[in-house]
Order: sequence, then structure tokens, then C-alpha cells
Amino acid sequence: MTLTHLFEEEGDYTITLTAAISDGVNGCESTHSVIIDIISAPDVLFYPENYFACAGEEFYFSAPENPEGTSYVWHVIDTAGVVLDSITNSEFAYSIYQIGEYTLSLTASFGEGENRCSDTYSIMV
Repeated sequence: MTLTHLFEEEGDYTITLTAAISDGVNGCESTHSVIIDIISAPDVLFYPENYFACAGEEFYFSAPENPEGTSYVWHVIDTAGVVLDSITNSEFAYSIYQIGEYTLSLTASFGEGENRCSDTYSIMV
């Protein structure tokens, strides 16, 4: 048996499993509980100062405020899906010299190992 649940708020939750066997005469029951810590995924919604620019003008971007220790990766992607640049700061400025449409993507990650949460948001400029 598999049970899934979507936690909508961060916090500590107690998960309890009770297994019972009954043969009609004797019964046996066992219970086990664990406490899990649900952390929020980092906020990745960003809005550029402008969605349109002349070739060579800079786009300025800033990640939303997140907990200390959050890591960021920005990608600038052309229409063929080629990553033109990757930046690992919470803020950056980027100039595009070829006329066209580009996807700008931010992935933010928080936590360590199995407790790591990531989220990605992309816009087209």
C-alpha cells in the first residue's frame, strides 16, 4: 500500500502508520510514528524591468528574497533551445545582441541533500 499527501504549508508533521492483523481469534497491532519537516520551495517568480529591448541594451533581473543559503542559476536560452549563458548570482544584467525571442529561466534551490527543494520559472523576452 502506498499513500501520498501534498503538504501545502511548511512545518513539522507527525506521520503515523498502524498495521493490524486479525485472524478472527487473536489480533496483533503495531504502530510507528515519525516526524517530518516540510520546508518551502524557494520563490522564483521574477519580473524584468522590461520585456523588450534594442539589441545590445541590458536586461536587469533580480531574484525574489529567499532564505539565506539559497542558490540561484539563471539561464539565457535562444529559440533553438541553446543555453547562451548561465549566471549563478541572485541578480544579473545581460545584453542580447541578436534580434529575436529568448527564454530567461531562474532556478533557485534551498536545503541540503535529500532535503533540497528547487523550483524554476521562465519568461520569454
